[in-house]
Amino acid sequence: MPNVNRISVPVQTDNAIYRAYRHFPYEPEYAIAELIDNATQSFLNNKKALGKKVTIRINYDPKASTIVISDDAMGMDSKDLANAVCLARAPKKSDGRSEFGIGMKSACSWLGNHWTIETKKHGVKKACVFEFDVEVFAQKEDNQLVILERPAPNAQDHGTTITVTEMFRRFQTRTISQLKDMLGLMYYRDFESGTLDLYWNNDKITYKELELLEEVIELSGPGKKGAKPKTKSVKWKKNISFSVQGKKVDGWVGLLAKGKAGVAGFNCFRRGRLIKAKARYAMGTIGASSLVNQRLVGELTMDEFEVIHLKNDFIMEPDLEEEFEKNLEAAIAEYKQKASEYRASKKADMEKLAKLSASVIEETVTDPKFASELELSETKKTEVEQKIDPKKWEALKNQSIHSKVFTIPIKGGVKAAVYWEWEKSSPHDPYVKFQGWPDGKGLDIFLNMKHPHVVLLSEQNELDVIMQYTRYAAIDCIVDWWIKKSPALAKTFESFRQVKDNILRTAESDLSLG
Repeated sequence: MPNVNRISVPVQTDNAIYRAYRHFPYEPEYAIAELIDNATQSFLNNKKALGKKVTIRINYDPKASTIVISDDAMGMDSKDLANAVCLARAPKKSDGRSEFGIGMKSACSWLGNHWTIETKKHGVKKACVFEFDVEVFAQKEDNQLVILERPAPNAQDHGTTITVTEMFRRFQTRTISQLKDMLGLMYYRDFESGTLDLYWNNDKITYKELELLEEVIELSGPGKKGAKPKTKSVKWKKNISFSVQGKKVDGWVGLLAKGKAGVAGFNCFRRGRLIKAKARYAMGTIGASSLVNQRLVGELTMDEFEVIHLKNDFIMEPDLEEEFEKNLEAAIAEYKQKASEYRASKKADMEKLAKLSASVIEETVTDPKFASELELSETKKTEVEQKIDPKKWEALKNQSIHSKVFTIPIKGGVKAAVYWEWEKSSPHDPYVKFQGWPDGKGLDIFLNMKHPHVVLLSEQNELDVIMQYTRYAAIDCIVDWWIKKSPALAKTFESFRQVKDNILRTAESDLSLG
């Protein structure tokens, strides 16, 4: 074409890109995992020469703002190191944990401004050193990197040590604890196979297996008179396997012995390393408080799926993800159903909890200051119409596992009768309900001890929390009932909040929390 100029544009990454790595959305464990991946893959590629296992040590010094990751894997010679420090140069063998040619550079530059690699390859007499400063390199006009090669002090040594200084982030105690737990989960398969020992400041990182539900089921059928019924123990765990668009998925699904939303979900592995933890695949859109999201757990091996460059999630196009979830949903349907129905708490446990919580409620509602706050809130008392089904109410009272009547010390006397429901209550019923007495001098309060929140707390042995939970439920009912007796107060919801706020302030400052 006439009057068209061809302009050549050299495609070259600007040195300042290393500054951008500082802002990558890494979690600490995934940044450190990039370096562990390289070491473990180096070992796996050279097991014949290296023996049975690799040892990786992570030493973190917050005062010196330094983190050091060292291994006794194969190590690198100058050619290997040149490839490793070259940005986006993928390894020749990229079907393992090292595949994009970015991870080491991005992770080190995320961790700190200055990093050094010291390495020696097994069977090679020379060692290599590479030093990199993010800010210095970002300001350079050329993009040349320098590797120093020198004779190795000990020809038998092998492995790599990466030292990061001038760290951008300081790991707090809580962060370190969570980080170690996550690294334990990420590499537990290597621990189990005996191929990896991993240390954090000389503490060996381990993984604790999840405690899965084992249910004792009574077998049907007649037995001998007086004999105990036959039972069998069922562990709620099964293997699952399916394919999605030619990609194989293997794993297992199970139920936690004690429900916990922070543990439930699917841990998804690729090439022996965790990619995504506690994924909610096929678990539904309901909140974390649902029984499925508290109890359903599993593990998936997804070696044939692609991952994003941070290696913390999978790449799934909408049609692939939809088919994946559909297949998984079919594989775990029985377990989802069981998770939503199973109740570990026994009636005897709830009776004990009811009696304990009764003392906490009594301490609050019988205190004169509680009564005083109610009386101060009242402007004019009028009787409100009560819609009572006497038969239903009496049935509820008779079926309760515990009951107690409290006297609120208001002039003329006001009673609060509290009933702890179990036999006829349902997980789907409200956590609490109440009904005023026909004479206006008291109310009945019914606490649902089968509510999912109460069940979860009891399984986790959170007795103090349950006692306070029932206490506040009783306060809610008493305040609500009291306000409805006064048209002036009942006009706005602000009245309820204000009266309850005053009562809680009084209770917290003057009453024991049990």
